Amino acid sequence: STATNQNSLYDSYKLAIRWASDRIGDKGVIGFVTNGSWLAGNVDSGVRACLSEEFSSIHVLNLRGNQRTQGELSRREGGKVFGQGSRAPVAIAIFVKNPDAAHEGCRILYRDIGDYLSRKRKLEQLREWGSIGGINDWRTIVPDRHHDWIGRREAGVDELLPLGTKECKAGRIEDAAFGLYSNGFKTGRDAYIYNFSQAECAKNARRMIEDYMSAMAELGENPDKIDAKAAASRHSAYAHWDRELKNRLRRKQAVVFSHSKIWKTYHRPFVKQNCYVEYALASMKYRQDGIFPSAYTENRAICVPGVGSTKPFSALMIDAMPDLGLNSACQCFPRYRFETSPIGNQASLMTGGGDASATRRQHHELRPETVPGKICRPVNHKGWHIRLPLRSSPRSRLSGGLSERSIQGTGSNSAGEGFSGVR
Repeated sequence: STATNQNSLYDSYKLAIRWASDRIGDKGVIGFVTNGSWLAGNVDSGVRACLSEEFSSIHVLNLRGNQRTQGELSRREGGKVFGQGSRAPVAIAIFVKNPDAAHEGCRILYRDIGDYLSRKRKLEQLREWGSIGGINDWRTIVPDRHHDWIGRREAGVDELLPLGTKECKAGRIEDAAFGLYSNGFKTGRDAYIYNFSQAECAKNARRMIEDYMSAMAELGENPDKIDAKAAASRHSAYAHWDRELKNRLRRKQAVVFSHSKIWKTYHRPFVKQNCYVEYALASMKYRQDGIFPSAYTENRAICVPGVGSTKPFSALMIDAMPDLGLNSACQCFPRYRFETSPIGNQASLMTGGGDASATRRQHHELRPETVPGKICRPVNHKGWHIRLPLRSSPRSRLSGGLSERSIQGTGSNSAGEGFSGVR
């Protein structure tokens, strides 16, 4: 798998398939009723590749029912096969190892139960079929080079300009629209850190810091009697203790309340709230301290759902720090990156500068600072999510038909005004 977070590969059902495959050796049949996320998950591309290599034939009946979605997509998924027992999609899979199979490679046969079916109707359909032999409209799947089985990437997508890549962010190459991207701010303590009222936000932050510092004081007074976990449990009235916060407690990282750390940030789409931005109390800041280093930083960023998101695609332009949940595992691509120097925060333009990117820009007669605006329009097109499955990193083309002045707005060179012509 090319995914960064591979925790889901330790799912007990995937481990069971691995164990069963080893157990039957070179010949045999195994069957599982499993979480169906492996059929399309980005992290599971390696699972699908291994299954294609090890088995001579695979039958997959996708019962759908993924309720980790919303709106029309959730309704299309239909009823949950196990009722209230699961929100995950469900699939029935039969794996066959037959060394005497007449066909070459692995024959993958797939059947989708259908859209908008209730739990009752799905179970009735299973009884009507009786077995895999009762299904006469199997669809043959031929995996592509990405090991995608369903919901494949459209042909030509790889030729589009990537918004950002790990190689470009690391400075090894520069063939991307943006040289920096980051997840949104992950507090891990939204109930204590966010509030529409500035006064309530300040009150909650004070209480949380008092709990944190009280736990630190108790830990310092009794280092041989209690550990950080015990100290945290005694002071949890106004603080949510996760692994990162306990680690900071062990390191005795002190925190002092300051009104200046109450910022206006984007908690959800089109919704700004007061947020107590103290990185010592947050689960992960990612690269947000270089994108929005202060409450008054003038910057713009394009925010899209992260890879693997189950929510519908969206592209939002923001002018303040975004939360990780802004539009589902939010990935933001900023116009500027700010770095601390002896004379203060210095802004650097974050458009890629490689030969391929430069060629695309020259074709549209663009200066580097206009690239973000030209990209925002096609990325936000209502059909773009169809071409770019959410298991892949976002890509775009430079939009034609927009004058530089429509993107530059008033023509100012400030970080804030360059996006004023884009919506």
